[in-house]
Amino acid sequence: MGIWSWLFGTLSAPSASAPTEPGRGGARRSAGGPMTAVVERPATQKQASPDSDSAPTPWWTAQADSLLEPAEPQPPEPAADVLVLENLLVSHFDGHDLTVPTLHSVVERVLPKLHGSECNFAAIAHDIAEDQVLTAAVLRTVNSPFYRGVEKVSSVQRAVARLGTRTLHTLLMHESLHGAIFDRRGAVKRFAELLWRRSLASACIMRGLARFGRLDGDEAYLLGLLHDIGSVIVLRIVRTEEKSGFADVDLDTFEYLCRQSHQEFGEMIADAWKLPTDIQSLIAAHHTHPQPDDPLRTQRLMLILTDMIVAVLCFAPPENYNLVQCRAARDLGLCDRRDYADWLTGLPAEIDGFIAES
Repeated sequence: MGIWSWLFGTLSAPSASAPTEPGRGGARRSAGGPMTAVVERPATQKQASPDSDSAPTPWWTAQADSLLEPAEPQPPEPAADVLVLENLLVSHFDGHDLTVPTLHSVVERVLPKLHGSECNFAAIAHDIAEDQVLTAAVLRTVNSPFYRGVEKVSSVQRAVARLGTRTLHTLLMHESLHGAIFDRRGAVKRFAELLWRRSLASACIMRGLARFGRLDGDEAYLLGLLHDIGSVIVLRIVRTEEKSGFADVDLDTFEYLCRQSHQEFGEMIADAWKLPTDIQSLIAAHHTHPQPDDPLRTQRLMLILTDMIVAVLCFAPPENYNLVQCRAARDLGLCDRRDYADWLTGLPAEIDGFIAES
């Protein structure tokens, strides 16, 4: 297991209670029943017979009638209830009567210092030490087998210097998203856990795709982690409406509302968090197939492919996609690459290294 597998597996371990069944993050609402996880990882589509020399069919092998383009979300029933919530979300797009999740005050102070021409680790450590959660995350990471030396590090300043700016930046954004999803005011846990696992899976997939698109792996990881951050606002509005007496929102409705509005809400959060311009642009529009002259074409194609992979692995509403011949994979030049097929084959196990299961 590599350093990033260990790091984010460890950080995600205490995040929230595990779903009813271990495995994929996909879930559905059974008729009249509670939210339960029902989809297992599609490790293979068929097993070879004991007497056969042939290998099992990989989980990503195209099935009949598989799709080459992302599917358009369809509003679930009852349509009237969905329309009420959808109109409510639209009314928030102008920013009125909407509280955007704020970036942790300590993180907001630290991030500019990480990118300064002269990084002052003492000042950064002083800021981090103000927050117990961030302090614990930093010390837990620096004392892992990948970083610790002969002696255990108990000083935040020593820990910050040993980890370095890149690891600290990723760790702080990881903690910020976690805090936004699992809001202390009471998140809808059945949906919060789903969004958290999906974010980690998307980050893992984007980091893997970065090698094929010649992009920085850490930047791709953060983009995968944050690209659907607008769903956090949907989560908070659903929580508010349920507390106000609105009937419990089922999973299909929640997923539909997230898909319809997360880009607009994500743009608001990205602006409030002062994320880099390119990341803001990608968060605001990552479902439309990019034009050939788009300077962020590769990143947009990778996000489209990531969302398709997430759906096939059931971290999102399951879909039947052809992950090798789909348009995004073709435009990224992956259709005939053996290393891409090999990466897909091992991907479920790689994601498992990022998501800690009870």
